[in-house]
Amino acid sequence: MEVESRPGKWFRLTGSCTLALHRGDITKWSKDGRTDAIVNAANEMMLGGGGVDGAIHRAAGRKLYEACMKVPEVSRGVRCPVGSAVITPGFKLPVSRVIHTVGPMYHKEADPAFVLSKAYKKSISVAKKDKVKHIAFPAISCGIYGYPYEEAAKVSIQALRETAGDLLEVHFVLFEQGTYNAWLAEAEKKLESLTSWGCQVADDHEVLPHRRKSKTKFTCDRMFLTVALILFDYILHCTDQVGHGNSVILLKLGST
Repeated sequence: MEVESRPGKWFRLTGSCTLALHRGDITKWSKDGRTDAIVNAANEMMLGGGGVDGAIHRAAGRKLYEACMKVPEVSRGVRCPVGSAVITPGFKLPVSRVIHTVGPMYHKEADPAFVLSKAYKKSISVAKKDKVKHIAFPAISCGIYGYPYEEAAKVSIQALRETAGDLLEVHFVLFEQGTYNAWLAEAEKKLESLTSWGCQVADDHEVLPHRRKSKTKFTCDRMFLTVALILFDYILHCTDQVGHGNSVILLKLGST
């Protein structure tokens, strides 16, 4: 079953970078086809597999497989060791590049949090070197690798806060509702929300909360105008000494 990327929640990740959470199909996500990349939760062989890895390979087409085959093996059958990352073109995907990273198997690593954090940080490092400005992640190591959603969400957001730097946007495109709920709960605990003030509710996943106006009628500008008018009315009442300070404020919040 395919799930289209839908509007999600926006948060402030760093001073210049926003974090967006969506439920959807990461193979359909894109920003501009030039400075964007999705992250593939790959295996060490980089030749496709199940889950998001298989979905990305199918969507990208045969050329992605051929590009991965050309990546030199660092040891027998290993092109991308656990915790590292490799970048390839996106081919038939709507994004320009794919960053392949291998997360830890939760029950096989002595310190899975350290290795998972390393996978996120290495993905960001590779993205920056290749001048990627917008990047989308799946839930690395969740699913068959057994990483609990809540723990994975905590590790991922902390790692990205430490490394996102001057990237413009980091997205999580999460297929399952339970995964999305875990990331949303962690983001709401740790990050400043950019949608809770009514400043912007993205109408699709390509809308920037701080760059384009929403179709949502109640905006920050209207809220600030409302407060200013109320304060002005209060001042008029306080300074009126002869009873002529009555004022009427007509607010039409639904107007455009």
